[in-house]
Amino acid sequence: MTLQQLKYAVTVAECGTISAAAEKLFISQPSLTTAIRELESEMGVTIFSRTNRGVIVSREGEEFLGYARQILSQAQLLQELEFLLYKRALPAFRKHRVEQHDIRRLV
Repeated sequence: MTLQQLKYAVTVAECGTISAAAEKLFISQPSLTTAIRELESEMGVTIFSRTNRGVIVSREGEEFLGYARQILSQAQLLQELEFLLYKRALPAFRKHRVEQHDIRRLV
């Protein structure tokens, strides 16, 4: 299971059809279908029931998607934290940056 697969599943649920979700995610519909089926197989859960009008989230899919949304939210917070730490550390890196002429002296 990957964060990308979780994002795919949540997007399919939001869009209601795999084709609309694929368009929103900028991937092909067959690739999205494969990713969702692999996720369902790996997790042993049927997230979606397929119909001729799109997809319907199953009962176990609702529970799964709730956890998926929590995981994606936490991952986003970690990315934001990483960015803030990087931004805070950047001035220190600039202050202690080794200049090219210093490197030549070391070599």
